[in-house]
Amino acid sequence: MPCTAAANCGVKSHELFTALRYGLAPNMVDFAQEMSRVDRGHVVVPGEHQYLMFLFSHLVMNGFLRIFQQKTKTIREKQQFDLLTLLTFVLLPQECYHSFLENLFEPCDEDGDEVMSEGCGGMCAYCTNEYFGFTEQSRKMGL
Repeated sequence: MPCTAAANCGVKSHELFTALRYGLAPNMVDFAQEMSRVDRGHVVVPGEHQYLMFLFSHLVMNGFLRIFQQKTKTIREKQQFDLLTLLTFVLLPQECYHSFLENLFEPCDEDGDEVMSEGCGGMCAYCTNEYFGFTEQSRKMGL
């Protein structure tokens, strides 16, 4: 399934095992929504469900150009922060994808106490070290 803005608006199928994104999602919320489309209602098996993002330099540059077309500095700064957070998360992850997203979106429990995720238990590409094949080139280039 190609990912677009429609993909994060309630698409739910037991037949969906792979989602493709060409370019960047606009922010982490849209990214997390699109990524979660591929494992709804399935028994999770490592490597069976995939969210693949294909980045091209011109699409990344278009993201920055869209930001600088915004009218106010406040909006530009927020969108730039969102874009850099997403790029770092995708290209140079520092922790389990699941932990990062859980800590980003659900940092506290019902009582307001900080909760740190324990990770996915080896289900994501970061935990299985599969992401190195995709991101090591970026790491070598110092991005």
